[in-house]
Formats: sequence, C-alpha cells, structure tokens
Amino acid sequence: MALLTDPAIRYEPPPWMPPAVTPNLYSRWVKRMARAVFRRDQQRGGTYAAQEAADAIHDAVMATGGRDPYIGVTLRWDLILRGNNEQHLLKPVVDHRNSRPEADFVICSQFMNAAKGALPEAEMRRQLAEVCGALAA
Repeated sequence: MALLTDPAIRYEPPPWMPPAVTPNLYSRWVKRMARAVFRRDQQRGGTYAAQEAADAIHDAVMATGGRDPYIGVTLRWDLILRGNNEQHLLKPVVDHRNSRPEADFVICSQFMNAAKGALPEAEMRRQLAEVCGALAA
C-alpha cells in the first residue's frame, strides 16, 4: 500500500467538482477510500492491489459526471471534505458494482448505497422505477 501514501501520486478532480475540493483534498479522499475498500476486500478474498482500487475509484468518479448513476441526482461532492462520519443522503460513497471483492466500483449516493444493501437488486430497481415514474408524472 506504499503507493497510496506516496504524495507524488495524485488524482486530479474532474472539472465539475466544487472549487472547495482541491486536487490535494480530492487525491487524499480517493486514497482514503481505496485503503478502506482494499482492506475490506482483502478479508473477503480480494486479490487486486491497493493502487488498482484507487485507480478504479478515480475512474468511477469521472464516469459519474457528478451524478448518482441510479437516480440521476447531483451528488454533494463538497461532503467528501467532512470525513466518513458525515451522514447525508446525497453524499458520494464508493460501492462495488457487483458483490464480488474486485476493484470494480461505482460512485453513488449514500441513499442508494443503503437502498441497494437493504433490497435484492430486482426489487430495488422495481421500486426505483415506481418512484421515478411517480415523480415524472
């Protein structure tokens, strides 16, 4: 995990990131999230390297365009500055794209991460479609 502590390895925030999220703060957040998910996945039999986790998290952030991929709402990226104890429905969180301990992540809202964990995927998508349909009507 030495690469994750190397200050020379930096991740540049995407252009849509709030100005308060400086390159240094964003890079520290990516590395902190990578360390956390890497440690959990190692205990679950994950075999990828910690640096792969950081790269995959950064790629997942870039892919969001700033929005939750499930419900399309703009995530509150300013909340990543407040640490892991900050609870907010629209706080961006790192989530596995599937349930396997692989470096394959999606960034979604804390709300969707909790909903995904509480329901089987088919039921979560059904309820989400129902809610989104009601909002569109």
